[in-house]
Amino acid sequence: MKTYLPWVFPIILILISGCSMTFDGMDNQQLILLLDNKSQSRQFAIMDELLKRQLSDTQYQDLAGKMPEILEVPSQVLVKQKALELALQKYPDKAETWLCNALLNERLDVNVQKMYVDTLAEMHSVDSLGALIYCGYPGRLHFQYQGDFVPPIQADYSHAIEKISGRPLDTFLLDVVGGGEMSETSGQKMNLQSNKVRLCALYWLVQRQGRGMVATRLKKQSGNIDKELMVLWYWLDHFDYLPSNFSQYCNMAQMLDELAQEDLVKLKSIYNDLKLKGYMFEICDSWFILNFKDQILASDRNMLINSINVKLQNIGHSKRRPTHRGASDDYLENFESQIDSLSLVDLERIRMLIGWLEKRDNREILANILKEDLYNENTELGGLCMIEDGQLKFKVYMSGNAISDHAYVENDKLWDDAVKCFSRWHCHAGASQDNLPGPGIDDMRYVTYVKTPNLIITLLNDMNGLEFNIDYINPSGKVIDIGVYGSK
Repeated sequence: MKTYLPWVFPIILILISGCSMTFDGMDNQQLILLLDNKSQSRQFAIMDELLKRQLSDTQYQDLAGKMPEILEVPSQVLVKQKALELALQKYPDKAETWLCNALLNERLDVNVQKMYVDTLAEMHSVDSLGALIYCGYPGRLHFQYQGDFVPPIQADYSHAIEKISGRPLDTFLLDVVGGGEMSETSGQKMNLQSNKVRLCALYWLVQRQGRGMVATRLKKQSGNIDKELMVLWYWLDHFDYLPSNFSQYCNMAQMLDELAQEDLVKLKSIYNDLKLKGYMFEICDSWFILNFKDQILASDRNMLINSINVKLQNIGHSKRRPTHRGASDDYLENFESQIDSLSLVDLERIRMLIGWLEKRDNREILANILKEDLYNENTELGGLCMIEDGQLKFKVYMSGNAISDHAYVENDKLWDDAVKCFSRWHCHAGASQDNLPGPGIDDMRYVTYVKTPNLIITLLNDMNGLEFNIDYINPSGKVIDIGVYGSK
């Protein structure tokens, strides 16, 4: 005998009672206005009633204005099924656009996603292929200003893409990346020729086939390269590098535009030498490598590790307390246990940062920044650490959206300048940061998205001179505690 949870019956009763609602004496316009009522059982019944009625042109337009929100906003699957039925019956020419837009809502219930994807496949909706690739790539990250990362949405996108395109998924994805004939389709909300769609196709291919196989297949297309593919091809051919998200692609394109040909030749030569030392290229390292090429090329990895170890052992450290053992914020931050995760360029950055912090005047610079952050109740303070005349310089950038004293939102100017930075940085100086030195999980995930090192500067106390902790996050999201420092 099956056992049912007690809360199941009220939900069933609500839906049954909602479906049995009568709307005698109510005209179509009144029913359409009632759709703004957030009661899901009432919405279900109203849509069921509207399916049975004929609509005037004005009513048709009014209802069309409400349908996208009803299809997108999270709600019960039964309500979505009824909304889908209404959209397909009343608006067959608009339904596929609405469904594609709804799939871009990362918080859509997985069963609703599957329903929409299956519907697009049944419709043989060629115009939906761009959205299906963009939404279906299993590894895509969605970053919200609030710092929330939403897990990739899951449905059988691959089957839908194959059914609509009539081709194996890998073959079709490669053609989209290369801008082949199948990507000539126009009119979709997310065109197959858009950079974001082509990059998602690329990342999906790499995940399925491996970087080496995809690189080999891309090289076969080198005779027919458009501007977007040329960016990918240049860094792949010269630096064995493929981006893992759209942020990195933008950095690649910007770096290619900003670096003179002479600098690109130098960078290639330096990379060839560093590759012999086991270095794997990161686009964010380009400017640092060009500025400190002699120092990096002369570095001995083991000697550099020993030097950093000695200095860190003579500095106090403060560990962020995790939520609980084994939690996502229970991460390593000691240098010794993460050496293998640090590149030669990471090590040089850490060495330079420690050397910079040894000078009292430099520590005073960070103390003053923390003071300013402490008295700013609208946003955390942040910006870029740049390299000027061979020295580090912390530059403050105004928050792009001052939403909270416990968040820093980067503005467009910072994003443009970050391609040539030593690192990003921001402060944790609010009262809620007590005993929480170092990055939160949102900080670490953001770094792996933008693939740029980040420094987290945490105020520990402001008694008898400021005391702060500083942590280095490398492009892969590994945290290294650089230690506790005082302004004096």
